[in-house]
Amino acid sequence: MGEIENVSEGTKGSSVGVEKTTPQWYESRSVQQLADRLAEYLRTTSSIDNIGDEQKTAVENICLAAAPRDDQTEKLALALAYLHSAVKDTEWMNGIAAKLADKFVVWEKLERCADVSDKLPGKQVADWFKVILDSKGTDYLAQLVFKLPYRLWGHIEKIFQENGQKNLMLNSVRLEFQANRVTADLLYWLWKNKDKEAVADLRAKYLTDANQLFKVLRQDTRGSYLKAQRDLKRLLLDSEEFQEVLMDYGERIPSLELIRCTKRLALLDPDERQSLLVKIYNLHPEYKKEIEERGNGPRRVSVGRITSKRGYNKRVAELKHLIEVEIPENSKAIEVARAHGDLSENSEFKFAKEHQRFLGQRRREWEESLIGLQAVDFSQTRIDKIIIPGCTFELQYEDGTKQQFTILGLLDGEAEKNIISFDTPLGKLLMGNEAGATITLPDGKKATVTSVKPLSPEMLKYVADEQ
Repeated sequence: MGEIENVSEGTKGSSVGVEKTTPQWYESRSVQQLADRLAEYLRTTSSIDNIGDEQKTAVENICLAAAPRDDQTEKLALALAYLHSAVKDTEWMNGIAAKLADKFVVWEKLERCADVSDKLPGKQVADWFKVILDSKGTDYLAQLVFKLPYRLWGHIEKIFQENGQKNLMLNSVRLEFQANRVTADLLYWLWKNKDKEAVADLRAKYLTDANQLFKVLRQDTRGSYLKAQRDLKRLLLDSEEFQEVLMDYGERIPSLELIRCTKRLALLDPDERQSLLVKIYNLHPEYKKEIEERGNGPRRVSVGRITSKRGYNKRVAELKHLIEVEIPENSKAIEVARAHGDLSENSEFKFAKEHQRFLGQRRREWEESLIGLQAVDFSQTRIDKIIIPGCTFELQYEDGTKQQFTILGLLDGEAEKNIISFDTPLGKLLMGNEAGATITLPDGKKATVTSVKPLSPEMLKYVADEQ
């Protein structure tokens, strides 16, 4: 909406007597406009005075109309945050929150709510969380916090404290650890927590476990969630205090575990590995023998973002079908369901919208999986008794039975053909082992690598996607 001209009688056609006024934020006609006008309005004032019932109803209607729409989630979240920060009529704000509780689509899935929260400007995040509190309650926030990057946790902790639930965050953290949902954000929170006494038992169990730390640092993490992971790795490499805690101040078992992980697990590059071992020695020279012992574990194998031509072509075809067939079909299903009437009682509409979110997420994942991906046919791969992508190897189990596997690229897992992606947990465990090595598999059983060979002509033809 542009500027409005109020022209008094007798002055039409002339600039004399023309009074121009800027539309008020509560006169917005869409949630996009509401958010933008509130942002502009709040640049010059910190609060919103009371407005009339008619204007309140108009604002509520805009919010309620946007609530079920996926394309309006971020703007509605921002508008609600602005309103919460500036509106003095708390009763009205609480009323809006209550009306949106079961209608705002972003609150249906914690992951979606976390994604929108992560995208909000920093100044509005705290008020957004307070809107969620008013609408969904503290139990919802206690679940949401672990879907968020660590940088946002403090806002929710503060809300719990202000709400008289000082121990809610700690109790929720304990439940996450008990359920073995350990993340870099969770470990970093544990390290940074100022009340060391309250978390002493958790620190003693989880911050002295090098194997757990290395596992967390190898998790596939993206976006804002990378920061806690990077900060943890920096602590591992550079913080003497963190290294001491990790070794439980020189206790034998945690110290030897850190040495073992540093030397054998695929996390650190050679320079980082050597640097950390030197620092461990400087802190506790009594472990010099263990540090200097030559390991007999798998060799470190560096692999880029590769996959077979077959895997690449399959993913491209899947993505094309998703974009050209499945998504348009879903859009039609939404329109058909919408035409059936009352959306709040329309199960077909809700199912179609849920499927729309699923398809959108899958599209993003598949598009990201192709970024920087190199399709290869493995015909030039040189095999020298070491398990690397592009080889076939044989395992002999303790009962004497043997099984043959092929290890390939990122998009190449096919269980029915015993084809393993090198990026899976089993693939990472096998990589770098040579013929004769004995491996403890994820199920606890042991197996010996009896042979490592190049791909057969038949398999080369298969992975090259030749008909």
